[in-house]
Amino acid sequence: MAKTIDIQPSKLVLTDDTTLSAHTIYADNDEIDIDKPIKPDGIKGRASSDLYITATSSQKVGVKDSGGSVLVDIDEDTGIIDFSKQSRMRAYRSGSNQDVGAGASAKVQFNGVSYDEHNEFDEATNYRFTATKAGYYLVQACITYDGTADQTMFSAEIFKNGSRKALARNHASGTSSLSIVVTDVVYLAAGDYIEIYSYNGHTGTLGIAHGEDITYLAIHKLS
Repeated sequence: MAKTIDIQPSKLVLTDDTTLSAHTIYADNDEIDIDKPIKPDGIKGRASSDLYITATSSQKVGVKDSGGSVLVDIDEDTGIIDFSKQSRMRAYRSGSNQDVGAGASAKVQFNGVSYDEHNEFDEATNYRFTATKAGYYLVQACITYDGTADQTMFSAEIFKNGSRKALARNHASGTSSLSIVVTDVVYLAAGDYIEIYSYNGHTGTLGIAHGEDITYLAIHKLS
Protein backbone atom coordinates (compact mmCIF):
# COMPACT_ATOMS: atom_id res chain seq x y z
CA MET A 1 0.00 0.00 0.00
CA ALA A 2 1.25 3.44 -0.87
CA LYS A 3 2.28 5.62 2.03
CA THR A 4 0.94 9.15 2.03
CA ILE A 5 2.09 12.32 3.71
CA ASP A 6 -0.41 15.05 2.96
CA ILE A 7 0.71 18.61 3.64
CA GLN A 8 -2.32 20.90 3.93
CA PRO A 9 -2.48 24.57 4.88
CA SER A 10 -1.45 24.79 8.55
CA LYS A 11 -1.49 20.99 8.88
CA LEU A 12 0.65 17.90 8.36
CA VAL A 13 -1.60 14.86 7.90
CA LEU A 14 -0.30 11.30 8.08
CA THR A 15 -2.66 8.82 6.38
CA ASP A 16 -2.76 5.28 4.99
CA ASP A 17 -0.90 3.87 8.02
CA THR A 18 2.15 6.00 7.26
CA THR A 19 5.24 5.00 9.27
CA LEU A 20 8.04 7.42 10.04
CA SER A 21 11.21 5.99 11.56
CA ALA A 22 14.07 7.88 13.21
CA HIS A 23 12.58 11.26 12.36
CA THR A 24 11.31 14.23 14.34
CA ILE A 25 8.32 16.23 13.12
CA TYR A 26 8.25 19.94 13.92
CA ALA A 27 5.27 22.24 13.56
CA ASP A 28 5.67 25.94 14.22
CA ASN A 29 2.34 27.48 15.28
CA ASP A 30 0.47 24.85 13.27
CA GLU A 31 -1.03 21.38 13.81
CA ILE A 32 0.15 17.86 13.15
CA ASP A 33 -2.87 15.67 12.37
CA ILE A 34 -2.11 11.94 12.63
CA ASP A 35 -5.21 10.37 11.14
CA LYS A 36 -5.49 6.61 10.77
CA PRO A 37 -2.70 5.47 13.12
CA ILE A 38 -4.26 7.01 16.26
CA LYS A 39 -8.00 6.62 15.73
CA PRO A 40 -8.23 2.89 16.50
CA ASP A 41 -5.57 2.44 19.19
CA GLY A 42 -4.15 5.77 20.31
CA ILE A 43 -0.47 6.66 20.20
CA LYS A 44 1.82 3.81 21.25
CA GLY A 45 5.50 3.49 22.00
CA ARG A 46 7.53 0.65 20.60
CA ALA A 47 7.61 -2.61 22.54
CA SER A 48 9.60 -2.32 25.80
CA SER A 49 9.89 1.43 25.31
CA ASP A 50 8.37 4.39 27.11
CA LEU A 51 6.45 7.07 25.26
CA TYR A 52 6.94 10.66 26.37
CA ILE A 53 5.77 14.05 25.14
CA THR A 54 8.42 16.63 25.98
CA ALA A 55 7.72 20.30 26.59
CA THR A 56 10.49 22.87 26.87
CA SER A 57 10.54 25.73 29.36
CA SER A 58 7.32 27.77 29.58
CA GLN A 59 5.47 25.40 27.27
CA LYS A 60 2.34 23.41 28.04
CA VAL A 61 1.18 19.98 26.94
CA GLY A 62 -2.55 19.58 26.66
CA VAL A 63 -5.56 17.85 25.17
CA LYS A 64 -8.38 19.76 23.49
CA ASP A 65 -11.85 18.68 22.42
CA SER A 66 -13.08 19.03 18.84
CA GLY A 67 -14.25 22.56 19.58
CA GLY A 68 -10.84 23.70 20.78
CA SER A 69 -11.62 23.78 24.51
CA VAL A 70 -8.79 22.57 26.76
CA LEU A 71 -9.60 19.33 28.62
CA VAL A 72 -6.17 18.56 30.13
CA ASP A 73 -3.32 21.00 30.54
CA ILE A 74 0.16 20.32 31.99
CA ASP A 75 2.38 23.27 32.81
CA GLU A 76 6.03 22.44 32.16
CA ASP A 77 7.40 25.02 34.61
CA THR A 78 5.30 23.95 37.61
CA GLY A 79 4.14 20.42 36.79
CA ILE A 80 0.58 21.46 37.65
CA ILE A 81 -2.09 19.45 35.82
CA ASP A 82 -5.38 21.20 35.11
CA PHE A 83 -8.46 19.08 34.39
CA SER A 84 -10.68 21.95 33.32
CA LYS A 85 -13.80 19.81 32.77
CA GLN A 86 -13.40 17.53 35.80
CA SER A 87 -16.59 16.86 37.75
CA ARG A 88 -17.05 19.37 40.59
CA MET A 89 -19.87 21.10 42.38
CA ARG A 90 -20.71 23.14 45.46
CA ALA A 91 -24.18 23.72 46.89
CA TYR A 92 -25.48 25.44 50.02
CA ARG A 93 -28.59 26.17 52.06
CA SER A 94 -30.15 29.37 50.75
CA GLY A 95 -32.94 31.74 51.71
CA SER A 96 -34.21 30.34 55.01
CA ASN A 97 -33.34 27.88 57.76
CA GLN A 98 -34.37 24.23 57.41
CA ASP A 99 -36.20 22.82 60.43
CA VAL A 100 -35.18 19.42 61.81
CA GLY A 101 -37.59 17.83 64.28
CA ALA A 102 -36.75 16.74 67.82
CA GLY A 103 -34.70 13.53 67.89
CA ALA A 104 -35.02 13.29 64.10
CA SER A 105 -32.73 12.88 61.13
CA ALA A 106 -33.42 14.82 57.93
CA LYS A 107 -31.90 15.12 54.47
CA VAL A 108 -30.23 18.51 54.19
CA GLN A 109 -31.90 20.56 51.48
CA PHE A 110 -29.09 22.41 49.71
CA ASN A 111 -31.19 24.67 47.49
CA GLY A 112 -28.51 27.04 46.18
CA VAL A 113 -25.55 26.28 43.88
CA SER A 114 -22.14 27.98 43.84
CA TYR A 115 -20.94 25.99 40.80
CA ASP A 116 -21.79 22.70 39.09
CA GLU A 117 -19.54 21.77 36.16
CA HIS A 118 -21.76 19.03 34.68
CA ASN A 119 -25.15 19.78 36.23
CA GLU A 120 -24.91 16.73 38.49
CA PHE A 121 -26.58 18.26 41.54
CA ASP A 122 -30.35 18.56 41.96
CA GLU A 123 -31.03 21.60 44.15
CA ALA A 124 -34.78 21.70 43.44
CA THR A 125 -36.26 18.27 44.22
CA ASN A 126 -33.99 15.50 45.57
CA TYR A 127 -31.06 17.60 46.86
CA ARG A 128 -28.59 14.99 45.69
CA PHE A 129 -25.44 14.66 43.57
CA THR A 130 -25.58 11.99 40.86
CA ALA A 131 -22.26 10.97 39.28
CA THR A 132 -21.94 11.10 35.50
CA LYS A 133 -18.67 9.13 35.43
CA ALA A 134 -17.27 6.42 37.68
CA GLY A 135 -14.42 7.39 39.97
CA TYR A 136 -13.28 8.43 43.43
CA TYR A 137 -14.93 11.60 44.73
CA LEU A 138 -13.97 13.86 47.61
CA VAL A 139 -17.14 14.71 49.54
CA GLN A 140 -17.27 17.41 52.24
CA ALA A 141 -20.30 18.88 53.99
CA CYS A 142 -20.65 21.48 56.73
CA ILE A 143 -23.93 21.69 58.65
CA THR A 144 -24.56 24.63 61.00
CA TYR A 145 -27.42 24.80 63.51
CA ASP A 146 -28.70 28.27 64.33
CA GLY A 147 -28.82 27.89 68.12
CA THR A 148 -28.59 24.65 70.12
CA ALA A 149 -29.16 23.22 73.58
CA ASP A 150 -26.26 22.52 75.95
CA GLN A 151 -24.76 19.01 75.61
CA THR A 152 -27.08 18.08 72.76
CA MET A 153 -25.64 15.73 70.13
CA PHE A 154 -25.83 16.56 66.43
CA SER A 155 -24.51 14.76 63.35
CA ALA A 156 -23.64 15.21 59.69
CA GLU A 157 -23.78 12.06 57.52
CA ILE A 158 -22.79 11.15 53.97
CA PHE A 159 -25.18 8.71 52.29
CA LYS A 160 -24.44 6.82 49.06
CA ASN A 161 -27.45 5.32 47.28
CA GLY A 162 -29.45 5.52 50.50
CA SER A 163 -26.82 3.90 52.78
CA ARG A 164 -24.60 5.78 55.21
CA LYS A 165 -20.92 5.91 54.29
CA ALA A 166 -19.53 8.45 56.77
CA LEU A 167 -20.66 9.97 60.07
CA ALA A 168 -19.44 12.96 62.10
CA ARG A 169 -20.89 13.94 65.50
CA ASN A 170 -20.59 17.03 67.66
CA HIS A 171 -21.91 17.87 71.12
CA ALA A 172 -23.03 21.40 71.90
CA SER A 173 -21.34 23.27 74.70
CA GLY A 174 -23.75 26.06 75.51
CA THR A 175 -26.60 27.33 73.39
CA SER A 176 -24.86 29.21 70.60
CA SER A 177 -24.69 28.01 66.99
CA LEU A 178 -22.81 24.80 66.21
CA SER A 179 -21.23 23.33 63.05
CA ILE A 180 -20.49 19.72 62.10
CA VAL A 181 -18.13 18.86 59.23
CA VAL A 182 -18.04 15.42 57.58
CA THR A 183 -15.48 14.44 54.91
CA ASP A 184 -14.75 11.25 53.01
CA VAL A 185 -13.52 9.91 49.66
CA VAL A 186 -16.27 7.81 48.12
CA TYR A 187 -16.17 5.58 45.03
CA LEU A 188 -19.14 6.24 42.75
CA ALA A 189 -20.19 4.34 39.65
CA ALA A 190 -22.03 6.29 36.98
CA GLY A 191 -25.55 6.86 38.32
CA ASP A 192 -24.63 6.51 42.01
CA TYR A 193 -25.80 9.41 44.15
CA ILE A 194 -24.73 11.27 47.28
CA GLU A 195 -27.04 12.86 49.87
CA ILE A 196 -26.29 14.54 53.20
CA TYR A 197 -28.34 13.90 56.35
CA SER A 198 -28.22 15.53 59.77
CA TYR A 199 -29.51 14.39 63.17
CA ASN A 200 -30.92 16.76 65.81
CA GLY A 201 -30.65 15.26 69.28
CA HIS A 202 -32.52 18.08 71.00
CA THR A 203 -36.00 17.67 72.52
CA GLY A 204 -37.33 20.43 70.29
CA THR A 205 -37.18 21.43 66.63
CA LEU A 206 -34.03 23.29 65.60
CA GLY A 207 -33.06 25.01 62.37
CA ILE A 208 -30.16 24.28 60.00
CA ALA A 209 -28.86 27.76 59.25
CA HIS A 210 -28.88 29.16 55.73
CA GLY A 211 -25.82 30.81 54.25
CA GLU A 212 -23.32 29.93 51.52
CA ASP A 213 -20.45 30.05 54.00
CA ILE A 214 -21.92 27.99 56.88
CA THR A 215 -24.10 25.17 55.48
CA TYR A 216 -22.69 23.72 52.27
CA LEU A 217 -21.73 20.61 50.30
CA ALA A 218 -18.71 20.32 47.97
CA ILE A 219 -17.94 17.29 45.78
CA HIS A 220 -14.92 17.02 43.46
CA LYS A 221 -13.85 14.02 41.36
CA LEU A 222 -10.27 13.07 42.21
CA SER A 223 -9.59 10.20 39.81
